[in-house]
Amino acid sequence: VVNIFIYKTRQGRLCAIRILVRIGKMLLATVYLLLLGVSLSFAANKGSINVDGYGEVWVIAPEWANIYVGDNGFTLNGNSRMYFAAWGTDGFDAGAYWQTDLMNKVFSYSIDVSNVGCHCNAAAYFINMPGNNAGAGDYYCDANLGNNIWCPEYDT
Repeated sequence: VVNIFIYKTRQGRLCAIRILVRIGKMLLATVYLLLLGVSLSFAANKGSINVDGYGEVWVIAPEWANIYVGDNGFTLNGNSRMYFAAWGTDGFDAGAYWQTDLMNKVFSYSIDVSNVGCHCNAAAYFINMPGNNAGAGDYYCDANLGNNIWCPEYDT
């Protein structure tokens, strides 16, 4: 770095640029790794509900998700998402996602969208999770290549 200030020639300026580029690349790599660490979702066990004919199913969601679980139901607020799990876990465990056989069975539920504003996507769907890799940390997959992972999806 001292050489940057001593040399006033064109060669000295190129040396300074090279040093700055190297520092910039290291800084960019560090920022990328930090963002990657932040983007990986950590899950929180938000509580459980009772599914008739099955039993207790847990609601897991990213820690940042604004979800209330109570009175054998749940409420998602804002930009939230959640998953059903076969056991209560604080973490996205590929084996924890609730899998149930729906063949010759009925799965019914009620959704209150009266507080959902315009231009808001309030969706409920079944997907065959977990995906074949962790993706953003939650093993999410869908028919639209969510996390760049395809899996069957049934929209309800």
